[in-house]
Amino acid sequence: MTFSVIGHGTPIILLPGLFAGSWIWDEVKSDLISQGYKVYTLDEAIPISMKGSIDFAVLKLEEIINLCDEKPLIAGNSMGGLIALEYARQNQEKIRGVIVSGSPGLTELETGVTFSDLRSGDVDKAYLLAERVFYDKALIPEHGVAEIAQLFGDKRAFLNIAKWLGFSREYDVQHSLNALALDVQLI
Repeated sequence: MTFSVIGHGTPIILLPGLFAGSWIWDEVKSDLISQGYKVYTLDEAIPISMKGSIDFAVLKLEEIINLCDEKPLIAGNSMGGLIALEYARQNQEKIRGVIVSGSPGLTELETGVTFSDLRSGDVDKAYLLAERVFYDKALIPEHGVAEIAQLFGDKRAFLNIAKWLGFSREYDVQHSLNALALDVQLI
């Protein structure tokens, strides 16, 4: 797993959604840096960077956190939110707080695009998915849609996506929230 670090100050780790890369945080990252944060972002989407396992994801987050000068915040979008929440549940003494945005278990969304459609790696199908799941469509870069199509067209990444979806369907968000004694923001 590779990640990028930019800025100085309070560390914040930004986790993307299941099929978005670090580009999902571009606008937010600029604002955070201007407000004095040191921003850590994954270079690749979750099915590549964190494979298909919450245990692997927790270990990878631990590696990043060990590089921080102080306790970081973890912000996660969609599946990244569930990963952030689970990391916090297991290791709340190591972080400052969690921000969870649009996470499975908080809301459910009908995408209107099937797994079979997406597995083809067709950019048009990836665009339909992006149109349905991203709030501000103007912030979706063309290369982002191409990356989504490529991700779904890659056999290993596709299997990891399926594993993460299984994890999200079984995850007990309320139990994790009840276990936390630190700041949690749900968006």
